[in-house]
Amino acid sequence: MQKKIQCLLLIIFLSRSNIVLGMTKKNADFYSGAGYYKMNHMNNKISGHYFWEKLKIRPFDVNISDQLNLGTGFFVNGKMGCSGTDESSNHWQSLTGGLSLKLISSYWDIDFDFGGGQRSSFDKAKEGKYRSDQHDTFTYLASHLDWRYIRDHRKSRSVPKTCIDFEAVIPQKTHQSRSWEGVQLNPEPYNIRRIELSLEQWIYDHNITDTMRITPGIKLWFGRESNEDTNYYQIGPALMLSYKNKDFFSVSIFYKKLIDSEKDQWQGAFFFDIGNFFKVL
Repeated sequence: MQKKIQCLLLIIFLSRSNIVLGMTKKNADFYSGAGYYKMNHMNNKISGHYFWEKLKIRPFDVNISDQLNLGTGFFVNGKMGCSGTDESSNHWQSLTGGLSLKLISSYWDIDFDFGGGQRSSFDKAKEGKYRSDQHDTFTYLASHLDWRYIRDHRKSRSVPKTCIDFEAVIPQKTHQSRSWEGVQLNPEPYNIRRIELSLEQWIYDHNITDTMRITPGIKLWFGRESNEDTNYYQIGPALMLSYKNKDFFSVSIFYKKLIDSEKDQWQGAFFFDIGNFFKVL
């Protein structure tokens, strides 16, 4: 656990360092985010929070045409979080890395990430009787489309930007150890398999000043969590802040419902595009 936390702190350090930040103007992306949520399930109140950062560096790029560039490189993604009730708590962290590819055009760009990672989680009852440690290795797939044709080409403020994201976590190996008052129990591991597709539709650009812009929008997710063996959807409003035509910060509140389940959840989250922020400095 300590090594994974150190790796995550290394990502944070790299994303703030002058060496890496010097690359943001051309061939690197940095993202950061955090969230807080509350879930209701059979009169149990479950709350939690999480934090993540994703770093992409593409040292190799080629101009396919006058309006299309292809960049290739690698990505590193670190996450950590915790959740719990009055009786129990869960702490987890994951580290993912692999190959990254990005196509950049005048009015759109699309990313593809492929790699693998490790996830560790630790559960315990607050009275100290129950303990569980689980370690997973997994395959990771992700893609992101940023469509700005209406804003950049038509110069229209209405529906200026659309984003589509896909993410899949596919476990490969799982090891769990559980105990009750020191007596070993049979493993019952949590299935971390998850597939998610999301849409962000930004509605209207409001110019606050000559350089600052605020844009309301709506976010919609569909996905499947294998441990719950159910599909889910998420929906909610969002607000995005831009500086010198670079979107760099958004905040959102959304509702999550597990279909065919009694569970539902409210969540607040923010997203910070570190790369775009430093591109305009």
